[in-house]
Amino acid sequence: MRWPATVAALAEHERVHPQTLRSEIRSGRLPARKVGGAIRIDQEHYEAWKRESVIRPRAKRQSRSTRRRGAGSFRGHLKTVEGGRA
Repeated sequence: MRWPATVAALAEHERVHPQTLRSEIRSGRLPARKVGGAIRIDQEHYEAWKRESVIRPRAKRQSRSTRRRGAGSFRGHLKTVEGGRA
């Protein structure tokens, strides 16, 4: 990754939502600067913030075709009710 990094590039690399980083910048907890219209974050500031903060990676979304439609889903529930097993 190139440093200083943009919010979008850093969010993608760390698998967090860009708004998470922007809100941390806005609150003053993550130092950043604006360069040519883009917000840039220095590596040393980011690493210090990461050590002190608790951020959780975003879960990757499954496509609709690969989502499981088992007993916990609405369709699974309908199959159970219609099949007389409820």
